[in-house]
Amino acid sequence: MSPTSSWQDAVNNDDSDNALVDVLRNRGGGGSPAPSKRGKQPATSSGPADEPTTRSWYLARSVAEELSEACDELFYDLRGAIPKHVILSHLIREGLRHKTKVREKLTKTVS
Repeated sequence: MSPTSSWQDAVNNDDSDNALVDVLRNRGGGGSPAPSKRGKQPATSSGPADEPTTRSWYLARSVAEELSEACDELFYDLRGAIPKHVILSHLIREGLRHKTKVREKLTKTVS
């Protein structure tokens, strides 16, 4: 990563640990994310993959609280240098890396 790494680089980089370190060292270098557009957005977008978007997801209250607490903990541990939406992206991406395990667990639940 370059010395001008941004939060977008950290979100989109597969080597996320190094990307986060670069962002922390440079205090975000890329500025704030673009403001989200108002109005209902289609489920798919033709825009860039790192463009912010909004989705409506329903979670068990306990899961939502756990996710919120994890995000807040990391946000404060990192002294606010990384925006919360980037932290949430990393938490979710880490979970996506384990989707095979999740599939196995859910398959056992259904059968």
